[in-house]
Amino acid sequence: MPAYCGRVVEEQRGSGLTFRLGGIPVHMPWSSLLGIVIISWLWFDFFSFDPTDGTRAYVLTGAFAVLLYVTILGHELAHAVVARASGFPVSGITLWWLGGFTTFRRTVASPLRDGLIAASGPLTSLVIGVLAGLVATLSYRGNVTVYVLAYALSFSNVFLAIYNSLPGLPLDGGNVLRSVVWGITKDERRGTVVAAWGGRVVAVLVMTIPFWTAFRNGRSPDLVSVVFSVAIGFFIWQGASQALTSAAVHARVPGLSARTLSRPAVVVVADTPLAEALRRAEA
Repeated sequence: MPAYCGRVVEEQRGSGLTFRLGGIPVHMPWSSLLGIVIISWLWFDFFSFDPTDGTRAYVLTGAFAVLLYVTILGHELAHAVVARASGFPVSGITLWWLGGFTTFRRTVASPLRDGLIAASGPLTSLVIGVLAGLVATLSYRGNVTVYVLAYALSFSNVFLAIYNSLPGLPLDGGNVLRSVVWGITKDERRGTVVAAWGGRVVAVLVMTIPFWTAFRNGRSPDLVSVVFSVAIGFFIWQGASQALTSAAVHARVPGLSARTLSRPAVVVVADTPLAEALRRAEA
């Protein structure tokens, strides 16, 4: 569930749940319910530790899925807070079935500010994971419900922090890499191109993980892992490709001028035949 820190000015709104946190609009489209279902399905076996209580696993899995979305919201709030502190107006936060993203309007080109905004998300997820791990440790021989929920939240948030830190767009690590290259070369487009190609490399590696793991363990790849990895890899590849396209377009904008885009006009009287008007325009 990657979290993407974007620079989109207009945020698309649709049906779903919308509320505000600290004046920041938060939108959850109905499609985000698919994420809760997927998370519950992936973690159901972990919470099925009590065969004497058939409903307990469903309750714990649902509670974990909701709590995980709350921590993802915390990840995105970190982006929003740092963006505001950097002087960038925040348009809002959107939580969807693959995670979430924060939209803001960049008022000044600053690789340092962009890098700090991008890095704030994974750092927040890491802090949440460490705190949840501490709760799990303290409740290890106490409340089993608290322990399993805290352990799952710790593992998932540390995993998300590491995953989002991978050096490729559209992940947060890719935005950090873009800012570093931009700061060194003084060329934002070059930073975007480097980070976008890094995203393509990451996408390919993510898609190959289940095959490599299966080969290492001497067994066939698990279909669920393959489908999940391919879906995440495709998302990363698509975001990286969009970044490359955007960089190519922005590279051409400085070379455009009104003279090259405009067509010359010829003034004619109202009753001038069309053929004569076209002849004059050609001349």
